[in-house]
Amino acid sequence: MALSSPRTVVVITGASSGPGRTIALEFALSGASLALGSRRESPLDGLRGECEMLQARTLAQVTDVADQQSVYALANAALARFGRVDIWINYAPPSTNSKDGTPADPFVSGVDFETSGYEHGAVAALACFKALGSGVLINVDSLLGGAPPGLTSEYDAARRKLRLVFDDIARRAGEVDGVAVSRVQPRRVPVPPETLAPRVVALAYAQGQRGWAGRLSAAAERLRFYVWSRTLAVTRRPMLRSELSE
Repeated sequence: MALSSPRTVVVITGASSGPGRTIALEFALSGASLALGSRRESPLDGLRGECEMLQARTLAQVTDVADQQSVYALANAALARFGRVDIWINYAPPSTNSKDGTPADPFVSGVDFETSGYEHGAVAALACFKALGSGVLINVDSLLGGAPPGLTSEYDAARRKLRLVFDDIARRAGEVDGVAVSRVQPRRVPVPPETLAPRVVALAYAQGQRGWAGRLSAAAERLRFYVWSRTLAVTRRPMLRSELSE
């Protein structure tokens, strides 16, 4: 994969807001071509316009990550437009209430949505990578990684379920030659998307390098992310039990 070039094609799910949106803009700045998926059409179209203003070739398609066929449709649209998929950013933000669009409880009603979203994205991404012979899959976890156990039973259940899903994704990726997979999980505190995005993009490009140089570069990026997220955790106040359960 040529790093930071228009031939690098990136698919991003959950792209219309939050981390997905800022990651998309960061990739656009790097010169990549983008296939953006989200359930919300209006903000998705707005993001496409912003990426195109940054001279990035961009397609946007309404995508429900809870529906495997919808995710396949996004992958097929990317292949039809660009001919390949090099990087897949798998992000399944918590679902929203249909009446007013407010966030649903991510530790209860959102858990099944999130896990199915990550699974469906991984299946589609690995199919693209198998045909290409290489690829980078990065799962951006929407749950905090450093909160101590026992805050709420729902939270603990969500973490356990997502951990099993990510372990299964890593196992499947290991069966496909040339594929690198990572899980990005901020620790303890919500991370501003504009702070998270450059690190996700740097990790994706590092993982795309081949040979020992690529492995060392990716390992260095993962270490930087770990140290950075731990430092952030101790410089910001810890979340209270009530904040996680509300």
